[in-house]
Amino acid sequence: MRAMCLVLALCVVITTGVSNSALAGEALQWRIDGGGNGHWYQRFDAAVEVNWIESRNAAVSGGGYLVTLTSPAEQTWVTAHFVTGLPTCSPASWATPRSAWIGLFQDRQSPSYSEPAGGWRWVTDEPFQFNAWSAAEPNNVDYPADFVGIYWNGQWDDTPVDAGIYCHKAYIVEWSADCNSDGIVDFGQIRDGTLADANANNIPDCCEGSGDCPLLPTQWRVADGGNGHWYLGVIAEGCTWTGARAAALARGADLVSLGSQNESDWVFVKIAARASLWHNRVGPRIGLMQDPNGAEPAGGWHWSDGTPLAYANWNVDGFYGAPNPIEIRPCNDSDYGGYYGWPSSPMNSWGSYQDNYVSSCHWESFPSYIIEWSSDCNNDGLVDFGQLLEVTLVDANQNGTPDSCECAGDLNNDGAVGSSDLSLLLTSWGGATPSIADINGDGEVNAADMTLLLAQWGVCTQ
Repeated sequence: MRAMCLVLALCVVITTGVSNSALAGEALQWRIDGGGNGHWYQRFDAAVEVNWIESRNAAVSGGGYLVTLTSPAEQTWVTAHFVTGLPTCSPASWATPRSAWIGLFQDRQSPSYSEPAGGWRWVTDEPFQFNAWSAAEPNNVDYPADFVGIYWNGQWDDTPVDAGIYCHKAYIVEWSADCNSDGIVDFGQIRDGTLADANANNIPDCCEGSGDCPLLPTQWRVADGGNGHWYLGVIAEGCTWTGARAAALARGADLVSLGSQNESDWVFVKIAARASLWHNRVGPRIGLMQDPNGAEPAGGWHWSDGTPLAYANWNVDGFYGAPNPIEIRPCNDSDYGGYYGWPSSPMNSWGSYQDNYVSSCHWESFPSYIIEWSSDCNNDGLVDFGQLLEVTLVDANQNGTPDSCECAGDLNNDGAVGSSDLSLLLTSWGGATPSIADINGDGEVNAADMTLLLAQWGVCTQ
C-alpha cells in the first residue's frame, strides 16, 4: 500500500491487491453479523478411515485446528452445516454410527483426570465448559477412549484414537488466527486475496517473515473491551493535516479521536507503532486540533469529530512537547496534533504542529495519518465500515457510506429529490437495463421505484 499527496493537499491512497486462489472445498464462515465469531470452518472427508492424531496433524498443517465447540450456539451452527452426509464405511454394518473428529481429547496428565468424565481438554486450551455428549457418554467403554467424534446427529462420543467400528472418515477444521491483529481471521483474507499465501499453508506470508503485512483496517472489537470502531494507518509522506482529514472524510471516516487511555493504548499498539508510519521521531497525524480562538498554549484543543479533549497524552519533552507557548516556537499556528516520540520520552505521546511541513519550522515531514470509522447510519449496533467489508451492506459509489443510508432518490446528485429526478425516472420507465433510476435494484424501473423516490421528496438529509 502506498500513498501520495496531490493538489489541494488531498492525500489519496493507492492500494495494490495481491491475488490468491481460494482454498478448495466448502469452507464457511460463522459470520459476526449472524451471531458468530468470524471464524472459518471446513469438513474434510477421507477415502479411508483416519485416526484422531492424523486428523489433528492435518488440521495444524493447514493453518487451523480440529474444531472446538465451546458454546451451544457454535455447536448448533457447526451441526447444521457440517455433520449432514458424513461418509459411510464398509462393511455395511459399519454404516452407522458415522462420526467426524473434533478437537476434544482426554488429558491423562491433567490433575482433574479421572474416568470417564475427568481431564477433557480442547486442543486450543479454551475452557471446557460446554458439552454435547450423547446419552450415557463419555463412558470409556472401548478403553482407552480418549478422543471425541461428533455423530451425524450432533452428539459426541468418546472413542479410541482409531475409532474402531465408529466409522471416522471425516474431521472438521476451524481457523481463527489473526496474525496481523487487524480483527479479521487470516483464512478469509487469504481466500479473498487480501493477504498473500504463496506456500498455500493458510498462514499469510507476511506473518512468516516475508516482509511487513499490509496496512489493513483493524477493528477494536467490543468483545475485547473496545468500541467496535475500525482504524487504519495510512502512509502519506508530507501530506498536510487538512489534506489527511479530507482524505479520511472522503472514505466515510475521520482522523482518529483518542477519547480515553484505553483507546490511545490500543491504537498505538495495533496501528501507530508500525515503523512504516514513522519518520525518525515524527509519527502519524491524529484528529487533534486547536480552536484558533483558544488561549495559547493549551486552550481550545478538541477532536476533529467534535468531541472535547477529555484525555490528553502530550509529550513533555523539548521542542514539540505539551503544547508549548508560541513564543518558544520558530513557527506560529501549531494547531494540529500528531504522534511525537523523543528518545527520552514515550513514542505514544503527542505533539502540536503546523498544518503543513515547512523546512524552516520542522525538522521532519509528516509520514502518515490514522483514520477511524465509527458511523452506524442504520442504527443496527454495528459500524457500517465492517458491514461494507463483509458486503452485508453495499457501497456502489465507494464513498464509505452504505447506499441504503444515502438519498437514493437523488438521481442527479444535486442534494435534493425533486422534479428533475422524477423526470429521469420517467425517462427510464420500464427499462430492464441497469439504470440509476432502478432505486430498489430489482432490474426494472417501475412503480416501486417511483414510490421510493416520492417518499424521499425534498432536501436530502443523509
